[in-house]
Amino acid sequence: MKQKKIAIICSYNESCGNASYAHVLKMQFSKYMQCDVIPLDLFLLQKSSPQFSIAADRHIRRIAAQIADYDYVNIQLEAGLFGATHSQVLHRMKILLAACRNVVVTMHRIDPPAFHVSQIMFQFWESIAAGHPIIATRRLLDEVFLRRPAEKLYKRLIEYCRRRARHANVWIMVHTKRERRLVQEIYEFDRVVDFPITFLTEDQRQEVLVNSDPGEFRRRHGIDTGVKVIGAFGFISSYKGYETLIKALKFLPEEYHLYIFGGQHPSSVAQGVPFDPYIESLIELIGDENMETVSDLRRRLIPYVRGRTAPESENRKLVGELEAALSQSLKFDLGKRVHFVGELSDPHFIEALRASDAVVLPYLEVGQSMSGVIALAIESGANLLCARNRSFAEVTKYYGETFTSFDIGNYVELAQKIQRGENRYQAARDHALAKYNLKANVALHLEKLGFVPDEAGAGAEARSEGVLERVR
Repeated sequence: MKQKKIAIICSYNESCGNASYAHVLKMQFSKYMQCDVIPLDLFLLQKSSPQFSIAADRHIRRIAAQIADYDYVNIQLEAGLFGATHSQVLHRMKILLAACRNVVVTMHRIDPPAFHVSQIMFQFWESIAAGHPIIATRRLLDEVFLRRPAEKLYKRLIEYCRRRARHANVWIMVHTKRERRLVQEIYEFDRVVDFPITFLTEDQRQEVLVNSDPGEFRRRHGIDTGVKVIGAFGFISSYKGYETLIKALKFLPEEYHLYIFGGQHPSSVAQGVPFDPYIESLIELIGDENMETVSDLRRRLIPYVRGRTAPESENRKLVGELEAALSQSLKFDLGKRVHFVGELSDPHFIEALRASDAVVLPYLEVGQSMSGVIALAIESGANLLCARNRSFAEVTKYYGETFTSFDIGNYVELAQKIQRGENRYQAARDHALAKYNLKANVALHLEKLGFVPDEAGAGAEARSEGVLERVR
């Protein structure tokens, strides 16, 4: 009997979560059938000039011809991977979907319908009246030029999936229950399922919990004994709210240091731009916060240096306080407690999660779907603290109380909860991961694709691979 074949279309051999997620799916699909990853050529696809656009369309048509020979297809959709404009993304997805007989389109994000124009303008003028003109203008521009066009793109993509489903087996997979409802109830397409992002098998998860060596990771990165590591992870982008982490450091003892395990996002690299604006703003914030703290400490010294007279006992107390404040002022240097580590390879990414005394995701609310970092942090047993945004609220619908929450931007609350100590919620995570795991994820894919595993042969094609060889 001819072996079934599945193709995964995604970015691959690229430094991104999409590629890493596709890789773990490939390893699991290979237990049941031949599985091939067909990589997207981002060099061609992410440019808008006519010459590149023509070559990119040819590239997509070649992929479409290739997948016509496959029984099943999984398309890992992040819009920016398929084109520089929304029209390009829609056009190329139509070409690919038309070539599929059985396909699951994994949508890593779906933008919901935007607010009515009157609501947008009301929020704009409300922010102006509150004295925040820059924030108001930025939000208005984002709404007009980013969110509203993105909403139209996903609406049209789902409409095409619905039309294509009349002639082929087409399913959409999303990572939150909110987005499943959006597809079903707003865009009226019933062939949709939801499942959280997963990276590790149970064996791999136990290997991480038992055999990882945080001490070796700390030694490799020169982290001194006694330093408490606050870890931030992934590409450095403004929506991640790293300002909250920097401000929280001021309210934590000196042994707490912030380590940023990640670097500039490749898509933000622009010709002639000497410094990523957001990273530059973080460095400026470190300097500003340092200067403000030192100035506050020095202001505390003023009453002690104006020739006050007091009883001898009180003078001794004042001198002691003066010496302590002066010492603190001279030693304080926030810059020495913030470390830009840069991008990590996949295995070291897991080690960093395990080695951090606290893993913090202070993300703003930007309508994001499920974060790959939060998924892997839960699986790998990290001490996890997350901003109370809607995306992370969706995570609790699968995993329950498996991380500590704090209000978006509340650096005082964050500092207090970091200092309170570890809470890794291991029992709750074990319970949740018994249901929401990589094996169940793949089984759901196979069910919707229409594949029925041969129990006698399942696993014959499996390739073993250690968890620390490639997972992020």
